[in-house]
Amino acid sequence: MFSKKKFSALLCILIAVIYSNAVTAAEIIRTRGTKSSADTISITGEIQLSDADKFRDIAITSKWANVFLNSPGGRLTPALEIGRIIRIKGFYTVVQKKRCVSSCALIWIAGKKRSILDHGSVGFHGVYMAEEDDKAFPDNVGNARVGSYLTEMGFGNEIVTFATVSDPDGFKWITPSAATSMNLPVTFVTDKDKSDAIVLFNKAILELRKDKPNYSATADLYRASADLGYAGGLNNLGDLYEDGKGVQKDKLAAVYYYTRAAERGEPTAYLSLATILADESKDQEVLTEALKFAILANENLAKGINRYNANNTVNRLISMVPKSAVTRAIKLAKEWNPLMQEKQLMGDKPVK
Repeated sequence: MFSKKKFSALLCILIAVIYSNAVTAAEIIRTRGTKSSADTISITGEIQLSDADKFRDIAITSKWANVFLNSPGGRLTPALEIGRIIRIKGFYTVVQKKRCVSSCALIWIAGKKRSILDHGSVGFHGVYMAEEDDKAFPDNVGNARVGSYLTEMGFGNEIVTFATVSDPDGFKWITPSAATSMNLPVTFVTDKDKSDAIVLFNKAILELRKDKPNYSATADLYRASADLGYAGGLNNLGDLYEDGKGVQKDKLAAVYYYTRAAERGEPTAYLSLATILADESKDQEVLTEALKFAILANENLAKGINRYNANNTVNRLISMVPKSAVTRAIKLAKEWNPLMQEKQLMGDKPVK
């Protein structure tokens, strides 16, 4: 026979077990990329114990992925395991318009490259445990595990301290100044960056319209725009590499920049990528990818010379591949989901 005190304690334990099992695991979804673009893996929600295995099963079959994070944190152990997988695989981590704090931040920092886009936020605090009076106190073992994890990834004492020493009710946020002070490479893209990128892009367009354009200066302007994340700058820098104007001719570099622009949903980049892949390869798989991008260009470009060229490219590629490849390209085009959709699309005129 249980005493009233023992029964009350047992009931509390039972409720805790039921509650912990009822907490919904994070939603982890992969969108397959292509030969020329990365997979996208999104992690949304609170990190639970089962999420490490779930992420591992997905990640093991992805060669290249961008991991988008939107989480209030959660369990420490699976977060550290997910972070280690990301580091081993060389995946990139991104927080875009969302919030990633606590154990989620420990996943984010593991990325080979880390980005915070469009007012996203990443916040760290130390590991804490709650006493019976609900007061939090530092979990020294947990913080030691975090310190070991960060050291294992090559981060120094400054980052370890940043991630493990803070008020339990607050966060230390990754800002441009904080990242610089800790020598932590992070790509930030804000509304001001986009505005500056478009100004640089327009200057490059105007330079090209001169009777005797300075291609080297144009390349510098496009590169600066591209570095700030603008799809137009990325695409047109690819043009210069393809033609060898202002930079050394390099078709692989051109494909790289066209792909980065296409991942941002720029229709002109779809046409650029389709054209260069069609011109440079006879491999059926590559030509299928080219047809996919040609279809996307034809569907998304505004009426004009570029859409006319896209339509011609579609017809040319259809004549180069079997019907099965055409069917697959149409399916791939329908499934295409850019990593982000550029709002300021480029055209034949300077962007407003």
